[in-house]
Amino acid sequence: MIYDTVTIENLPEIVHRRSRFGNWEVDTVLGKKGTGALVTSAERKSRMYLYCKVAAKRAADVRDTMIDMLKPYADSVQ
Repeated sequence: MIYDTVTIENLPEIVHRRSRFGNWEVDTVLGKKGTGALVTSAERKSRMYLYCKVAAKRAADVRDTMIDMLKPYADSVQ
């Protein structure tokens, strides 16, 4: 379960202005049945995109992949 989530419509104004690095949007893209999924992360200010394939859209797999993808940016993840 993810706690304290905020919908995109209710993000703080600073996030909408894209004035700081570290505001990431994460999503999953499903492949054909049984082919896995992509975990995607987009940083709002720089518009840098990260992605990684996971074998299945299991919560633990997606979580671990997100952590691994964002580790290099840990000091600036908002």
